[in-house]
Amino acid sequence: MQISYQLTAEDYRHAFYAFRNRNSSLRLRNRIMLVVAGLCLGLLIAGTIINADTPAGTVVVLLILLYWGYCRWYAPRMIGRKMMAGPGASGARTVEISENGMHDRTEVSDSKMTWNLFVGWNENNEVFALFPSAISFLPVPKRAMTTEQQDEFRTLLQKYVRP
Repeated sequence: MQISYQLTAEDYRHAFYAFRNRNSSLRLRNRIMLVVAGLCLGLLIAGTIINADTPAGTVVVLLILLYWGYCRWYAPRMIGRKMMAGPGASGARTVEISENGMHDRTEVSDSKMTWNLFVGWNENNEVFALFPSAISFLPVPKRAMTTEQQDEFRTLLQKYVRP
């Protein structure tokens, strides 16, 4: 199967979300952190309303929550924009996908990747995210594929790459 596409900042953002939720323990951790952050923020707001003298610890906790919110919601957008600044990220690419792996061609690169290069993968509604290492990801947008191609790609990933 051969697909052609041009990556966007949104593809990287969606791949980052898939990377962040790559297994059930990470999904559970993210949900617990969201509940804890919401409770802390609610308690901070209630405490500030009830007591006008805001202790320094409350301000520190509020700053930590604001930083966590930044990392959670804004950082993926920033990562997407930074990834698009690279010379090879924004150009048109053609990817041949087969039983042997993937052959990715752009204006500035030509690379072949066998399936054993990838340590994992995940998908969401927008992209397939392939993980060449535990700390990096490669987005493959679903908009570049038909439903049949998506099913075929998913089957290859299930067969050759650990989920």
